[in-house]
Amino acid sequence: MSRYKFKFQGSKVSWRTINGKTPDSASLLYAKYKSVVRGIADFTATVVYPPMFHVTFLIPTGGDWVYDINAAKILLKAFGRKFSKKFPTGWFLHKLEYSPQSGVHLHLLVRLDKERSLSSVSKNLSKWWKNLTGSDEPNLCEVVEFSRNHYGYLTSPKKRPNTMFLMSLMEGRRIWGVVNRKAAGVAAAQEYDVTREEFDTIRDELAELLDDDTTTESHRVYLDNDNGSLYYVKKSIQKRALRSIGKGK
Repeated sequence: MSRYKFKFQGSKVSWRTINGKTPDSASLLYAKYKSVVRGIADFTATVVYPPMFHVTFLIPTGGDWVYDINAAKILLKAFGRKFSKKFPTGWFLHKLEYSPQSGVHLHLLVRLDKERSLSSVSKNLSKWWKNLTGSDEPNLCEVVEFSRNHYGYLTSPKKRPNTMFLMSLMEGRRIWGVVNRKAAGVAAAQEYDVTREEFDTIRDELAELLDDDTTTESHRVYLDNDNGSLYYVKKSIQKRALRSIGKGK
């Protein structure tokens, strides 16, 4: 007899049948791409201390830098050392990306040790990146205040072709990671063993609530699967969904 489980952790909601099976991916590269997306989403949805800024670092255009992944990794490592020394209780998530317009570049979700103004952060990070690259090119660093849309930006299916192209160049190396992961914290998880009837009720309630939320696209296609996850679900929606089966507060 099947058993059913719902798990709430931070802004992530996941569900599964205990004896259920997840469909296999069509290709190895696509499977790796999905693991990147899932890894970023799992991390960003379950951190206790969310990011403050979204940072984009471009690689200088001199020479054959457009495809120079090693140069990007070396610069990132040097930046990480400087960041950890300056902000020992801060953290950042980084992701390598590729686009035909800007070549290989970096996106960061950054959490500092305390509140700081956008202008001061932009000034300092731009100076750091300029010193690390040794380039006087303008606009190599862009810093904006973090918004929840940046989560979707880093995991958007629309970016899959360029991301998979980059992964093919990386030859198995990681294209994302976290510096000072412990400083981000991990939200406590709440798990509920439910009956099949409760399992269906809570998925229907989540679908209806999410469809009514004008800031969220429809998730019915995901909720129809017996094994799956949703990310960045508001706490108010989680609580209402749990109340539909008489659980939660």
